[in-house]
This record gives sequence, C-alpha cells and structure tokens, in this order.
Amino acid sequence: MFVPPRAIEGARGHAGAFRQVAHGCARVSTAPERLERGGEHILLIELSWASHVIRVAHLKTIVLVCATVASLFENDRSQIAIEVHHTRMKGTWMEIVDGIHRFDTGPFNWYLIEEGGRLTLVDAGFPSHYGVFVDGLAAIGRTLADLEAVILTHSHADHTGFAARLQRETNARILVHRDDRDAISRQYVLPWAGLVSHLWRPFTASIVWHAVTHGLLRGSRIPSADVFDGGDELDVPGHPTVIHVPGHTDGEVAFFLAGRGVLFSGDTLVTRNLYTGAEGTPQVPSHGLNTDDELAMVSLDRMRDLGTVTMLPGHGRPWHGRMDDAVRLARQLPA
Repeated sequence: MFVPPRAIEGARGHAGAFRQVAHGCARVSTAPERLERGGEHILLIELSWASHVIRVAHLKTIVLVCATVASLFENDRSQIAIEVHHTRMKGTWMEIVDGIHRFDTGPFNWYLIEEGGRLTLVDAGFPSHYGVFVDGLAAIGRTLADLEAVILTHSHADHTGFAARLQRETNARILVHRDDRDAISRQYVLPWAGLVSHLWRPFTASIVWHAVTHGLLRGSRIPSADVFDGGDELDVPGHPTVIHVPGHTDGEVAFFLAGRGVLFSGDTLVTRNLYTGAEGTPQVPSHGLNTDDELAMVSLDRMRDLGTVTMLPGHGRPWHGRMDDAVRLARQLPA
C-alpha cells in the first residue's frame, strides 16, 4: 500500500498556506535538515515504506499524507514509519466559574474541576498538551500530586491524549463509559471519514495538522480504565453525574455538576463548526464526525431538562443558557 507520487506532487506548491493554517502550531522537522524561506521555517517530514522514502516540505502535503496514512494503517502501525518531532504546545487556561478551569489548546478544550484541594481532569487533549496542563496547574497553585482522576467524555484521540501519561506518573484513575472502553485501548481513534473528506477546507486541514504535530502518531492508547454507566454519580472530586448521550461515539457522555450549574458537554454539543471553524450556538458535530448522526440528535433529549447551565464544550466557547434552548437551537441547524 502506498501514496502515489502524483498525489504527492499534486499537493505541492502550497507553502503559502503555512501562515494561514498553521500559525501558532508546533514546528515539525526531520532534524537537522530544515528549509528556510522568507524567514519562515518550512516544515519537513519523512515517511518511509521499506526502502522508499518520501520527503515533503509543504503543509497540505503533510496533512493529506499523514491523515491518509493514519486512517489506512490504523490497526497495523508496523507497516509504516513516520518521524515527527514535536515542540512544546502553547495554550491558555482560565477559571470559568469557581473551581472550574478551561484549558484552550487551539480548537480543542478540556477542563479541570477543583474540590477540597483535589482535582479531576475532564478530557486530556493530545499528548503534547501535557505541558499546557502542567503550566496551568502551577498557575493555580496546584501540582500533579493533587490530581485524583481523569474522566473522559468519549474515546476520540483529541480527548484522551495525555491521560495514560498522567496515570503512569500520578496513579490517577481514568474513567470512561463502558461503551467506549475498548476504543480507548486503540490508537489514532478519530472520525477519519469526515476529516479526510473535508481536508480541502483550511480549518479542517488545520485540525488534522494540529493532531499530527501534537502527538497523534505517538498514540494515546489507554491500557486500563474504570468504567461507568449513564446515571452514575462519580466518586471523584466534583462528583459529576454521568449523562449518556450516544451518537458522536457509542460511549459519548456529558458530565453535569448540578450544584454549580455546569455541564461538560464533550462533543454531544459544541459551539464551533469543525469543518468551517465558525463559532456559534450549540450544535451537534457535523455529518461525518459522528458514529450515528440521527442518534446524536435524538440523544439530546437526555439533557433537555437540566435547566439553566454553563455549558463547556469540547470545541468552541462556553455557552450559558437553558438546555431546552440549546437542544432547540441544535435541531434548527442543518446537519
């Protein structure tokens, strides 16, 4: 299995997209080789099959080839060697409500709950987001020793990235819905059909670019985790209630903190379109990004009666309002 040379050549000539799509992202290079053009580092990646080596120095080529390779070889990484050198991710964090912190790493959000000096992390970005987490802890006067649990809204790699590392370094528990338990033990778990079919869109290409340059190809497999079911109140700091909202994945959930009026919606409802990048009102992820689009829409009824909340999505800005309004708005939007 190979990428035809014409596909490689056809993607060349897009260095101008570097600043537009990849501004602020990590640099990638098969060091020490590096090309310089106009003061910008042009990225270089090396992909090899057996004795064949392809070197690519253009952003769209890297995105197209790496996304295709990851999807083709999802279950057999031994067939291909991909060398990607990562730099430390820069991100931001802020306290949304008392004791609830949002970490913003580009188009990807994850959150921290504080209670009684102990911490629960809600989702875990990509592997290279680990440094952002450590910096954020220091900024709020906490350390890794304060972390008690990592709870996952679902199994996609942009939500599980550094969870296994935290488990190794802190003995923190990892918890996931039982229907996504098997998926978190695999690598490269993303909605590839939707992402690859929309790589012509600059924002979608930037998402895949971010994934590749922030640890996707290193993998984020989680070998062991506890499972929960819908309706459970988790015995972790914050004591969130689990709402099973399948459709984006089989085990997709939202976490509700009734006492604080906070809903971690994961990817059940987001406020950013992952194909166009447009920020907006609550919406179900676009067609192609869900395991079952119809189920994803129907399942929203499980959150309809939560009242007024601060909704913290996996993608996009926080939203404040009544959840029956959020569900209504999501159903008004085209798939």
